[in-house]
Amino acid sequence: MTAFPDLAPAASASAFGFGMVIAVLGSIKENLSEILGIPKDRIARWLSATHVLLIPLIFLAGLAADMWGARGTLVAGALLAGLGFFGLALARE
Repeated sequence: MTAFPDLAPAASASAFGFGMVIAVLGSIKENLSEILGIPKDRIARWLSATHVLLIPLIFLAGLAADMWGARGTLVAGALLAGLGFFGLALARE
């Protein structure tokens, strides 16, 4: 028996949360450019580099899930995403 029925809601919630983080980062590109005084094309390159960096991070997330379990990895990822958005909110000042 597989664990798919047990992990399906967690996988769906993770995919939704991940998509929302990526969408928010893409939508604040112009605001970041204005607030930080950085050209828009440079911000776009940073976001592209972030998307490329996500490929090896998926492997690390799999290792983290093997070490700490799905629940611990999801909680840690949510906390890190929240801290990242909190840092962006503080960067406005």
